[in-house]
Amino acid sequence: MVENVYLFLTALIFLFLLIVGTYYVQTVNKNKILRKKYMLGHWKCEGTSPSTNQKWQFNYVFNNNEVEMRGINPNFKAKGKYKVVREIENLLTIKIDNLEGDTEFAPEMLSIAVDKQQRKIYIDGRLYKPVVS
Repeated sequence: MVENVYLFLTALIFLFLLIVGTYYVQTVNKNKILRKKYMLGHWKCEGTSPSTNQKWQFNYVFNNNEVEMRGINPNFKAKGKYKVVREIENLLTIKIDNLEGDTEFAPEMLSIAVDKQQRKIYIDGRLYKPVVS
């Protein structure tokens, strides 16, 4: 008799946990972007071309929903509105719309890896550091 009571209580607790788990999985916001605020600001990447020994520089300035892209060698300047399409752990995929300016150098999609510990981001595989102003 006592074994049946324990078995019933175990089944009741398991059923309760199953219902709570199902409710949580259905109500959690899976579209919440966690690392968007970190990438806001001015980011710079610079280097030297090995073939021509010329210096180059790329700048990205992310505001709330706008991005400004600037380059030196090649010289270009473009602006657009961006939207975070997907976030997988620390990798953000960004779609840029309404491009204005020199759009031949400006990409429509960006992959941004966020490294909060070292205060860096990687945009399409290139290391960008924050510009302190």
